[in-house]
Amino acid sequence: MKNKTFLHICYTIIIGGIIWYFLLVPFHFQSLAFYIFLIFLLIVFGLFESKITSLKTFHFPKHVLPTIFYIVLVIIGVNIIFSPFFQSKIYASWTTIEDGTFKDQVEPADLNNLTLIDKESSMRLGDRVLGDIPEFVSQFSVSDQYTTVTYNGHLYRVTPLEYNDLIKFFANKKQGTPGYIMVDSTTGEATLVRVKNGMHYLKSAYFNNDLKRHLVTHYPNKLLGPSHFEIDENKNPFFVTPVYKTVGIGLRKDVEGIILTNASSGENTYYPFDKIPEWIDHVIPSELAVEKINAALKYQNGFWNTIFGQKNVRQLTPDFKVNNEKTGESISYVGYQYLALKNDVCLYSGVTSTTSDDSNLGFIISNLRTGKTTYYPCSGAEEYSAMASARGLVQEKGYDATFPLLVNLYDRPTYIVTLKDAAGLVKMYAFVDPQDYQQVYAGDAKDGIQNVCDGYLRMLKLEPGNTVDKAELDEISGIISTYRTIVEDGNTYYFFKLQDQETIYRMQAVLEPFLNEKQSIRFKEDKQHVVHEVIH
Repeated sequence: MKNKTFLHICYTIIIGGIIWYFLLVPFHFQSLAFYIFLIFLLIVFGLFESKITSLKTFHFPKHVLPTIFYIVLVIIGVNIIFSPFFQSKIYASWTTIEDGTFKDQVEPADLNNLTLIDKESSMRLGDRVLGDIPEFVSQFSVSDQYTTVTYNGHLYRVTPLEYNDLIKFFANKKQGTPGYIMVDSTTGEATLVRVKNGMHYLKSAYFNNDLKRHLVTHYPNKLLGPSHFEIDENKNPFFVTPVYKTVGIGLRKDVEGIILTNASSGENTYYPFDKIPEWIDHVIPSELAVEKINAALKYQNGFWNTIFGQKNVRQLTPDFKVNNEKTGESISYVGYQYLALKNDVCLYSGVTSTTSDDSNLGFIISNLRTGKTTYYPCSGAEEYSAMASARGLVQEKGYDATFPLLVNLYDRPTYIVTLKDAAGLVKMYAFVDPQDYQQVYAGDAKDGIQNVCDGYLRMLKLEPGNTVDKAELDEISGIISTYRTIVEDGNTYYFFKLQDQETIYRMQAVLEPFLNEKQSIRFKEDKQHVVHEVIH
């Protein structure tokens, strides 16, 4: 009898090993998947131990079912204890949210470094780049990851080339996939970056080159989050995988570190949270950041307040679906955007009451590398209202609107919305006043976002020279090499360059009525290279 039991244990281990190789369950006592796998093994063992005396008589071992019952009972009991019902105050402090001041702490918008190209448009641009290389099209496909990263202080979306299928994997396993796609988030310029030794460890690879299997076999006892693609300062490709710590069984996740995997060599390096390299932009997954912030906003006054009364119960702008009135297509939006602040990627989202669906109380900026989150009170229209207003202005064109960014435009909170055609190409930019979303201005994208911005300011009867703190301006001097005069809505503007510089400056003619080549000039300009004062 003992020999049979030993054999049954061996059979169970063999079956479990085969199943584990495909499911890659972590051996961690706080993983729900681990307990489900354990219950499965107990059932398999119980079936081997079962006695079948006839077709109608089946004796399952008595000790197996109670064990399974107690495991399930413990999981439910532990998670109830650690749920918001009992620990709402801890959920309210899951992440620390500091209060900020919009005018003083939100830097003026850099119109040359914004996420004007959304993920959907980036995907189309990336597919087009791959389509221009015939020998790659049949072998590889473009991943739909498109991670937002900063490279040299500028925002890009990057995504790896993946194998098309198992046959293509074997055909290209030796050299790997050729590289990755890099899309400029402001201009939409897309390029294929070739990797010298190819990329071998990918989500689409098989067997030991499969990224998840590669990670789990090296770190079987860690709770791993979703891997995403990034590049370092030298454009080398890496996958970044967060390592979680939790309470209970999979509750209140937090990032305790990351595993950095070289996509070419497969080399893994674990970094604790306080030693993560600064070039890595996404340490905290966006979905986890949203979950933590929503919990902090929701449970400030306890669990029961979220059901009864709902005093000060807030949330980030929820995900949303909208139908294009012209095409009838349904488009899904996530309720956040990305922006670059001091070479870090930050998550932006509005904050609204759970009982309101058309206005924001303020907005959140959360650094996805450090986790620092700041709330800025700033009442106004919700993002989807701004999107609808921008679409309505050009409704005859049937354009779709991207999720907007709220930026500091000359000390005024302003939504910037990108309008796209059915092919996903950016056609127009729209500026919307959050406090009065009927105040909207749209202009052709080919004219440049700065010109559209100036049109919006003129609509509000504002001029750049009158809307900034001149103490914050930079002083520039030089000799004019070339200039051009443009008349817009009755106003004359100069566009000029200085000798030995490529920067184009914009200035109203009223500041300097007569401009000449080889003329010496000294002036104060803002970050958008708009001249606000000429110093004589």
